[in-house]
Amino acid sequence: MIYKGHVVSGNSKPGFQPAIQPDNEAQRLADLYATAILDTPVQAEFDDLTMLVSNILEMPIALISLVDKERQWFKSRVGLEATETSRDVSFCAHAILGTELFVVEDTSKDLRFATNPLVCGYPRVGFYAGAPLISRHGHALGTLCVIDHRPRQLQPQQAASLLQLARICVALIDAHRDQYRLQHEVAVTQRIFDSIPDAVIACDDQGRVSFVNGVARLWHSGVEQGQSPKPPHVYH
Repeated sequence: MIYKGHVVSGNSKPGFQPAIQPDNEAQRLADLYATAILDTPVQAEFDDLTMLVSNILEMPIALISLVDKERQWFKSRVGLEATETSRDVSFCAHAILGTELFVVEDTSKDLRFATNPLVCGYPRVGFYAGAPLISRHGHALGTLCVIDHRPRQLQPQQAASLLQLARICVALIDAHRDQYRLQHEVAVTQRIFDSIPDAVIACDDQGRVSFVNGVARLWHSGVEQGQSPKPPHVYH
């Protein structure tokens, strides 16, 4: 099913209508920031996904776009040099207003986008299709989207593929979120144990060192996490 989006009046002008904010914008942004993915370095798994989307849908541009407070930032991109744009010109800002596929078949004939700078200038958006990236908490963090320079139609199988790949993208974002949370918890634990005056060394069920605090490093020089099993007396 294709979601046609919201038409904005008021300060907008004919042919260029910035998207309204979602009703849950504060919660959506908090959820986005909790992923800790904004402004992160290139990651192969995300780049592989955008390349796959571009190839499957035969589109020159494919993006993983995350909609921030005043910008959209591209976690991964194919066929586009820009790493971000302002939110007010963003097609994806319209797409996150719903949960279904958002498609603009001919931007020149759509009153929301006909004079949008991204249509009139670089990268000359003629067609747009974006699948909202719905988080585990139900917020649309951004989109997995494709763009062509000319008007076109999305075939049913292409639409289904874009939605399926968007779910994979969400899984990658969730994995990044979980990894960040784990690293944060480990760092907090490390700081707590580093603050106590006693040596603390933990080993796994095979005797490998799994945790060492600062005092233990001073008392037992060379003991580090992942170290091969040692006789118990080494740690006393």
